[in-house]
Amino acid sequence: MEASKKQILHALLRAQWLIEPYTAASYWPRIQNFMMGKERPGAFFFMDEDEDKKEEEPRVVAFSLVNGQWVAHKTTGQESIFSNAPEGSIALVPIQGSLMKADYCGEPGMATMCNWVKEAEGAENISGMLLIQDSPGGTVDGTETLANTIATCAKPVGAFIDGMSASASYWCSSQANFTTLSGETSEVGSIGTMFGIADMRGYWEEMGVKFHDVVSDLSPDKNKDFYELLKGNYELIKKNALNPITEVFHSAVRAGRPDVKKEALTGQMYLGNKAIEMGLADSIGTMEDALAQVQDLAKKGGSYQKRNQLNSYTMFDSKLDKAVKELAAKVKKGESITMEDLAPVNQELENAGLSSFVIATKEGLVKAKKASDEYDAVTAERDEWKKKAESLGKQPGSKHTSPKGKAGEGGEAEAEVVEETEEFLSYQHNLDAMAEIKNLG
Repeated sequence: MEASKKQILHALLRAQWLIEPYTAASYWPRIQNFMMGKERPGAFFFMDEDEDKKEEEPRVVAFSLVNGQWVAHKTTGQESIFSNAPEGSIALVPIQGSLMKADYCGEPGMATMCNWVKEAEGAENISGMLLIQDSPGGTVDGTETLANTIATCAKPVGAFIDGMSASASYWCSSQANFTTLSGETSEVGSIGTMFGIADMRGYWEEMGVKFHDVVSDLSPDKNKDFYELLKGNYELIKKNALNPITEVFHSAVRAGRPDVKKEALTGQMYLGNKAIEMGLADSIGTMEDALAQVQDLAKKGGSYQKRNQLNSYTMFDSKLDKAVKELAAKVKKGESITMEDLAPVNQELENAGLSSFVIATKEGLVKAKKASDEYDAVTAERDEWKKKAESLGKQPGSKHTSPKGKAGEGGEAEAEVVEETEEFLSYQHNLDAMAEIKNLG
């Protein structure tokens, strides 16, 4: 569904953006003309004014290798846009221009791009995908969903940067199995979030317009970030919106490209070999080179090893981050932390296969060590008595009964210790940690 003028204005003037700054700055004169009715949406986006009225013409959606040559295949108007591509083809997914969630002025939005990726993922005749990217970025809204859709593909996905992949576009690039630049002048980066607003109150006040903003006593924080921004205080908008979004952005890039350098995450753009040096791209080559690499990955089984690692890391990182934040909130409030509080974190560690880590309170470790020592002592005693019983062999006598006593004594003690330590010792990484503690002792 195409975006209305109102939706476009909302995206331009209200939404947070993941976009390269020079492109953003170039929009302001056109935004003013657009608002004043001097330019149509098509003109704003550098398109023919009637572009959005034209019927969609067939476009290249996939390539296949025929007799050593890459052959293009176009849309056919059939149910699937990839219907005309033979088996084993590589789907092309264009991520180009200024990105918005919804379609606008005849241009596809990120929701449509998501559908292309999903369709290619489910098409039996498609063995992999290649993102064709030349974009300065776009709105925050829609970007994470598109990037996650790419990251969770079982089929291999490559990114070919034919010009620029900045900010929101690079978020998507980082989730591919590899990134190829078309040349030394291709650039990537601008990893960060921005918010821009035109404060036109002075202009309207000169026209005799007065502004009255009234907030309910029951909602004192309503639009507080916005009003502080108008006063020139940008800290709240950065703290509550821009910084958290950027943290998610950084986490996704690090998950998709584990070798990326820390200094590459500050918002700088990088060209060619410098981008490769910073860990933002893998090589410089042609589109044919990138197609061949996707094909090679597909021949290895479709699901590339690196992708499996990324998906596991991304899932683990997201859930663990939430669990840790919940624990941090309790600590901040001065609440005591129990093993029950740590259970969600330890479970995620277990699910992620990170058996070399354990999260526990100091008190919990001491109790766990004591319980483990008691468990070992009871087990050793049991084994000793079992050994003695076996040495005596079968002899006539009365039926054995377990000794009775206070809790913590004899057979009842063994059952109690097992019960108390069963949950803690159900995690393999906890067992490993206890072994380390014993070595320290």
